[in-house]
Amino acid sequence: MRNLKIPPGACHVYRMQRLFPVAATFVYLLTLAANAAFAQPAKSDAASALDALIEEAWQFELDESPSFAMHVGDPRGADQLGSEKLADIERRNDRRQQFLDRLQKIDRASLARPNQINYDIFQRELENSLAEFHFQTHLTPITNRSGFHIGFPELAEQSPLRTVTDYENYIARLRGFRLYAREHIELMRHGVEAGQVLPAIVLEGYEGSITPHIVDDVTKSLLYRPLERMPESFSEADRERLTAAATEAIRESVVPGYRDFL
Repeated sequence: MRNLKIPPGACHVYRMQRLFPVAATFVYLLTLAANAAFAQPAKSDAASALDALIEEAWQFELDESPSFAMHVGDPRGADQLGSEKLADIERRNDRRQQFLDRLQKIDRASLARPNQINYDIFQRELENSLAEFHFQTHLTPITNRSGFHIGFPELAEQSPLRTVTDYENYIARLRGFRLYAREHIELMRHGVEAGQVLPAIVLEGYEGSITPHIVDDVTKSLLYRPLERMPESFSEADRERLTAAATEAIRESVVPGYRDFL
């Protein structure tokens, strides 16, 4: 492991792991798999099975986390935020357990060394994810420095906003924020009932990451900024329509969502 070459973009994985802890790992894992593919012209049945399982898990994570998919340039679910309902978290955990069960049926000893490394990383990350679920970390989804409430405003800078459709997708995510916030609030209520809460000191000052988004003037919201830099190629009618839709979404979904959370 000491001699592994760090793949391009790996410096971004740590930051993504804070927002998408399981899915981010697959960026690094798939890079290793690609490197191994170049090194092995003829694959064994075990290697092919491993590659197929990694690919299936990767597609699953992209389907389940539209925001993560956006981070890696995949447009699926571009108008969605994903679900943080407890039932969906449990379903995802069950699927990852299935991935682990299938992985452990692959004969690791028959793999070439690069694929053994891929196998070990994949297994470790699946086991870590399952352990996090077991210890109910999903019931404490925020701190004063991280969480959905901090990551969401970054949509304004991270969303691909080049076409009218891009803006429509962005606005759809704004509309979905209040429900998304409620799902996180519900998770934390489950956490309170289960005695799974953070020490008060860890959350000192958390309100400072919320109150800036509770604005009376929608144009002061960070999430309004993309409306101020629409491409010149947009028609005036599209500009007016998108601006009106975004204004309503921020006023009726984003601001109330942050207010509910505070």
